Amino acid sequence: TPLSLSSMGGCSSTLNRGLSASPTPRFSAKRSRKKPVLAPQVVRVIQPDGKVKEFNPPICAAQILSQNLDCILCSSDSMFVDSYPEHVPESEELHPSHLYFLMPKSKAQMPLSLEDLCELAIKASSNICIDDLRLSFRQYAAAA
Repeated sequence: TPLSLSSMGGCSSTLNRGLSASPTPRFSAKRSRKKPVLAPQVVRVIQPDGKVKEFNPPICAAQILSQNLDCILCSSDSMFVDSYPEHVPESEELHPSHLYFLMPKSKAQMPLSLEDLCELAIKASSNICIDDLRLSFRQYAAAA
């Protein structure tokens, strides 16, 4: 399979892996009877400078692009080494389960290199994982 940004990994966490090979987290009744609080479902867009902007759905690509006229909007699911970045159509509604990148229009004229994808992955993981961890901790503490 081709190497893509979405296949390069990311941050994930579980409360208790146990010894099972199952990817599903198990929660111990001894630790807490409360259900974990999940982060709200938001659309995340990585800016060219690496900052993350979050939007409440529903939101269309046109709404993001209208504030970033010198950029294209791409989904991480369609970014591959040696391929041109695919633009998200302006009429498309953005999904909380996808990660989007605003890229300068000049990047649309060149195929993505492995270095480009690594740079984007670093920008995303260094900002999103920290924010998710803080948000999850705050929500968990508030529920306690």
